[in-house]
Amino acid sequence: MSCNCLKKLKVSHPQVFMVPREWLQNGKLECILYSKMKFHYRKYGKCEGLVITLIEVKASFERYSNYLWARKDSDWATKPEKKSYLAVFVPCIYCSEL
Repeated sequence: MSCNCLKKLKVSHPQVFMVPREWLQNGKLECILYSKMKFHYRKYGKCEGLVITLIEVKASFERYSNYLWARKDSDWATKPEKKSYLAVFVPCIYCSEL
């Protein structure tokens, strides 16, 4: 966890998000993913379907295996490719508390 907003959280375990490599240019990536996913989950009761645009790359979250994949809109692959995506560990939105 590289940003200050997540240091106050009591985290039992992280969630794995597969995100576009381009997003890693954002220094607060974990904070952004955590806050947007938590808001989306509270509103819709699920994590799938969240759409985020960062650094001009738009992606929609969907389930793949045991993690969430932020699939780029321009990607028609059936699974995340290592050249295009990277795992990011974010506090679990289900069990994290301030």
